[in-house]
Amino acid sequence: MDHDISEASSGRTVEQRAVDVVIRLGVLAVLIYLAVSLIHPFLSILVWSAILTVTLYPIYRWGKRMLFGSGALSALVVTLVSLALVFGPLAMLCASFVQSLEALAAAIHGNTLTLPKLPAGIAGIPVIGDDIVHFWDLASSDLSGFMREYGQMLVVPGEWMLGIIASLAGVIAVVALAVVISAFLYAPGPRLVEGTRSLILPVAGSNGIHFLDLAGATIRNVARGVVGVSVLEALVIGVVFLAAEVPHVGILTLAALVVSVAQIGSGVVVVPVAIWAWFALDPLTAAFLSVAALPIFMIQPVLRPIIMGQRSETPVLVIFLGLFGGVIAYGLPGLFIGPVVLAVLFDLVHEWIRARSAADAEAPPVPVRAADSP
Repeated sequence: MDHDISEASSGRTVEQRAVDVVIRLGVLAVLIYLAVSLIHPFLSILVWSAILTVTLYPIYRWGKRMLFGSGALSALVVTLVSLALVFGPLAMLCASFVQSLEALAAAIHGNTLTLPKLPAGIAGIPVIGDDIVHFWDLASSDLSGFMREYGQMLVVPGEWMLGIIASLAGVIAVVALAVVISAFLYAPGPRLVEGTRSLILPVAGSNGIHFLDLAGATIRNVARGVVGVSVLEALVIGVVFLAAEVPHVGILTLAALVVSVAQIGSGVVVVPVAIWAWFALDPLTAAFLSVAALPIFMIQPVLRPIIMGQRSETPVLVIFLGLFGGVIAYGLPGLFIGPVVLAVLFDLVHEWIRARSAADAEAPPVPVRAADSP
């Protein structure tokens, strides 16, 4: 009798423990869900802050040495320079854009807007040549009539351009906030890394520490290979455009930088300008611009693999796949997310294959049983 009562009591205790575990797990799941919901609006900013901190930390550390060990002053200098790099081109773009709009509005209002004449060969283009000449002549002679007749056709491209501008403005705002937040992460950076290592070590062991170091190295290599090379390429493009006296150099240089960082390629800016130069500039200047464009296109294919492959065991092809796939899947943050994910995955597969090979080599040979005699 007492035995039955103790078994029932023990059964109820097990059930109570199971209910307690379920309740605790449910409360924990609700708390995690609420925390993720609260953090989600700031997730892109936090990701960019982490990326910028990892990328710029070597510069912060160098500045701290140069500024007699003042970490706060070094963080301030790095932050101000980063903000200047973000908002400086933006201010130039806005000023140039406003000036261009004012000049366009004045020309339209004063009926002084003129378009250059089309080359004679345009009319000979099959199918569309006559239409191009018709539209061009109509816009040149009567812009108001052209807008009344075909203005609706420009609405969709205009909305598309406004969408791109709005998206770019959002990215710039996020990066600017991330720059400010990263200023407060430089000093505690080593402690944050050690805390992350202590969290990873019980879960993944020494391999987890290796993957954490691999992620940091990949982020720095991508920053140097993508952003650094894109900035260099945009500067060269700006110098060539200035030498050729191309108008609106600031806008074109910034556009080349944006499309280069976004992995679209600066050719979408340089090639149309080179074509325009043959119609609007003298042949010598147009030839100079066209010839100078060739080495510009070689900057990224040559320098980027060299820089991104430095101090990295991950093949450059894997990093490039992560680069383009990350941009397609996640936008600009994917520049860093994609290569890090594929680099860690590649290293995981490589480590697994190596462990299997070592285990097979250490395993004793399987004895071969002699065939049974008939």
